Amino acid sequence: ATIARFQSGWKTRGYAPWGVFADERLIGQCGLNFVPEFDETEVLWALHPEARGKGYATEAARAALTFGFDTIGLGSIFAVTKPDNLASQAVMKRLGMIYRRDVVYRDIPSVWFDRTRTL
Repeated sequence: ATIARFQSGWKTRGYAPWGVFADERLIGQCGLNFVPEFDETEVLWALHPEARGKGYATEAARAALTFGFDTIGLGSIFAVTKPDNLASQAVMKRLGMIYRRDVVYRDIPSVWFDRTRTL
């Protein structure tokens, strides 16, 4: 179902998450995802536990932001995570994202960070 949803995103919007590979091995996913509940686009990442803490999330998410701003022309991109997920919040901060507010996303209390395109 997730792959079908991502395929639909590529067909309808021209973007969706992609696989993240290291040493020719799939280690997770990252990319842009349109969120209808907010009518905005998020950058997301999820990595296998063995791949965490090695900079892959930051590298992949930075590429996704560049794609979203420079290729797609998005004006802003957000990211959400649980309030206690300090590792993801650190990635968001390294990407130049700023905490804006607390939200509930898919019934989960979350923190919202975002960034706008720089001209």
